[in-house]
Amino acid sequence: MVEPPKGTTEENEPETFSREYVQELRRESAKYRTDAKTAADKIKTAEDTLTEIQRSQMTEDEKQKARLEELEKTVVPEKDNTIRTLRVQIAAGKLGIVDPEAATLLMDWKKVDAGEKVDDLLTAMIEARPWLKGPDPVVQSGTNTVKVPGTTITTNPDGTRTTTVTPASVTSPAVPPERCRRRGHASWSPRAWG
Repeated sequence: MVEPPKGTTEENEPETFSREYVQELRRESAKYRTDAKTAADKIKTAEDTLTEIQRSQMTEDEKQKARLEELEKTVVPEKDNTIRTLRVQIAAGKLGIVDPEAATLLMDWKKVDAGEKVDDLLTAMIEARPWLKGPDPVVQSGTNTVKVPGTTITTNPDGTRTTTVTPASVTSPAVPPERCRRRGHASWSPRAWG
């Protein structure tokens, strides 16, 4: 180690060092950094060599078991999460929630993990957030979209949707016949259905 040059310094004067002394400190510091990097490289190489030796001594079954354990740590939680999310989205669709992804994001997963039924949680969510259920049913015909009172759309257990039309909605046309006649369009009347 390099020792500072001997000499007297007063308390008020800043301490200064000669150029040779500073250069010697820098060389010494560079040597320690180089030695530390070399030692770190040797340790990394030794660890890699040890891992390769351990793998080469493993039987084929042990190698496959180790690989399976690595995959289980990453793949199984992702698969379980995907299944759980899809279960909630399917149940949300059956309950008529217009945005199943929003229901998934709003779901209290701690309650699902605790064993509560997803349908019960979604029903409570609809009561707390009625906008999830969506607006009143709408009948679409071509490019025309008409909100028809007395019409309901239900989702069947198999996932298909059924539109139920009550007699009140059939007897009241969406566009008054007078308006159709004025424009020269054909009109329908309740009598045409009977």
